[in-house]
Amino acid sequence: MELKFLSVCIAAPFIGSLAAFVLIAWAKWGVLDKLQLNASRILGPFKALAHCEFCLLFWFCVLFSLPLIFSINILYLLAPFASAPLAKVIYENSKSTRR
Repeated sequence: MELKFLSVCIAAPFIGSLAAFVLIAWAKWGVLDKLQLNASRILGPFKALAHCEFCLLFWFCVLFSLPLIFSINILYLLAPFASAPLAKVIYENSKSTRR
């Protein structure tokens, strides 16, 4: 059990870093702005999701941890909850150094 929990603790920073990298790249390439402008057409009832950076980061973390969740270890369900706050910190720090 301890080894499985340790693997989740190791995977969470990688997932959070990957999610932050993707959102930073989207912001730099203008994809995030286009998503926010066309949110009602693209996302429908979930248009508020496009304006919430933490929500986007959380769902990116869920998306990137899906292969881990479908593995044998059920504790990987905790990975998005542990990696999303880390991704938010990385994304916020990159915003201050980007400009």
